[in-house]
Amino acid sequence: MGETEIVGAVGYRSTEFDAVIAAMADGGHDTTGWVWELPLEGAVDAHHSLCVGVGGKILVQVG
Repeated sequence: MGETEIVGAVGYRSTEFDAVIAAMADGGHDTTGWVWELPLEGAVDAHHSLCVGVGGKILVQVG
């Protein structure tokens, strides 16, 4: 196999994150099953689950 040179790449732009977060807040994206919403007290256990490959996203509710 020969060498490969990566000249440039684009991931996500900050405006794309803003648009998706706004759509999620407005109910435009169903987060059921891939975003866990939990109180602050459950954050450590949820983090441990993510570290072993269980779960996707965590939304910690504070206050």
